[in-house]
Amino acid sequence: MTREEIDQALLPELISVPTAAAILTISRFQVYELIHAGRLEAINVGSANSRPYFRVRSESVRKFLGLEVT
Repeated sequence: MTREEIDQALLPELISVPTAAAILTISRFQVYELIHAGRLEAINVGSANSRPYFRVRSESVRKFLGLEVT
């Protein structure tokens, strides 16, 4: 992805795990590992009775990539 494509994908405050994986050029599984390790901030938007359904904070992805956070 180009820097412009990354900036466009990171416009929403929260992004899906597959989007984060595409931006970081890693697998979805690796994104989940980063979430559980505390290296990426995410919110569980799933209901209390279902399995976790995460959305990743765009700011966290920017920090992980070393991009300037605005």
